[in-house]
Amino acid sequence: MSSDFNAPIQACTDPRHTGALRAKLGCNGPDPAGQPSAPDAPSAPAAGRFARGFRLVQRNGVTLDAAQFPTGRIVVMDDPHWGLCSGARSLELLLRSGYDGARVEWADEQLPARTALLEQLLGEAVDWIQEGDLRTRMLDAIDPPTTKASGE
Repeated sequence: MSSDFNAPIQACTDPRHTGALRAKLGCNGPDPAGQPSAPDAPSAPAAGRFARGFRLVQRNGVTLDAAQFPTGRIVVMDDPHWGLCSGARSLELLLRSGYDGARVEWADEQLPARTALLEQLLGEAVDWIQEGDLRTRMLDAIDPPTTKASGE
């Protein structure tokens, strides 16, 4: 066995070796626990939160289903038929590394916009419908009548 005393010593980067244990083991180099995390590192998971779904609409029009987890990590279903997925530590990294120019549509932000559009279209359609039961039902859908049960 040959040992080269002139070879550089590799710093210990085991995250379990911190503080007094690090000194006891004779670890060299900076303590990994004391190092700042990378700016694109995912944040700590928030208690009680769930993954948030979204659609990734690419420049060519192809839409992919995706989810962002509470840690900030992203998973995109690239090929639903074969179950192939891509992942990234953050949405910004995902968009920079392969989905440049893609648009993100968050599921929980789409419903209010679609509801507003539906109400607008329904309001415009009422003007074209003659008096009768259908027109009355459409007007009730736009502005529901108050009832004793609703407490209004």
